[in-house]
Amino acid sequence: MVKQAILALTTAVGLLAAAGPPAGAQAQQADPQGGNPPAAANGGWHHRRMMEMCGDVDAHLAAMLAYDEVRLGITPAQRPAWIKLAETLHGAMEPIRRECADLARRPSASTLPARLEQFQKMAEARVAAMRTAVPAIEQFYNASLSPEQKKVADELAGHGCGMMHGHM
Repeated sequence: MVKQAILALTTAVGLLAAAGPPAGAQAQQADPQGGNPPAAANGGWHHRRMMEMCGDVDAHLAAMLAYDEVRLGITPAQRPAWIKLAETLHGAMEPIRRECADLARRPSASTLPARLEQFQKMAEARVAAMRTAVPAIEQFYNASLSPEQKKVADELAGHGCGMMHGHM
């Protein structure tokens, strides 16, 4: 059960960034016929997709934590450990925040090798975030949750809801 929840949670670090453009990102301009932005506009499809993956990480994390807190029924006695987990997860997202900020400042990669390098940098940021997040989540799961709460966390991990699903 723990491995299933941890696997879903590790996926979260990568998936959290898939929600929308970050604050301050340049708006895309549509083509004259009103369709999708032309490939060259503001860096092309690849650059837009990478920027979309950088959505408002902190807002999404806060929403998922709030959802999971309610679903898990975090008690007053568990609250200090929950707050510590939330702070750890917020800090764990820093490599993703940095990579997203760098991506916003860079022009779009126009060659396959350059695009692959951008994907690799984002993947490395996600792995760095997971290296912090996974042990913290595992510690909280094992040390702080009751058997009933673990069942809820495991259910969340399999049903697409909150942090416990892997949308961290």
